[in-house]
Amino acid sequence: MNLLAPLVASVTVANPIQVALIAKARVKTDPRDALTLARLLAAGMLPSVWVPPAEVRELRALVAHRRRLVKQRTQARNRLRGCSSGTTWSPLLERYLALASEGGGPDWTCQRPRSCGCGTT
Repeated sequence: MNLLAPLVASVTVANPIQVALIAKARVKTDPRDALTLARLLAAGMLPSVWVPPAEVRELRALVAHRRRLVKQRTQARNRLRGCSSGTTWSPLLERYLALASEGGGPDWTCQRPRSCGCGTT
């Protein structure tokens, strides 16, 4: 929709469930379907759906992206917890995960040797 809007006068999104003429047609080709849609639109009989404004679509995309990131974070934590079960460094890992969930934890961008202790003080 965002790509078409600057190229045409108006964009209408048709409700496919309510456009029965196309679904019942014996011969189905894109040019014929487009002609049928154009005729329905010209006659004012094309059932359209509400399309949210661009700002709402952008916000929805951000929420969906955040949801994917949270899911990936949960998967990574679960993998780490699965690897740590039964090992001697499990308490250290649990401490790190607790710090990471609070926004703390080691600074992984630090270029100094591991013994510097970035973020653990």
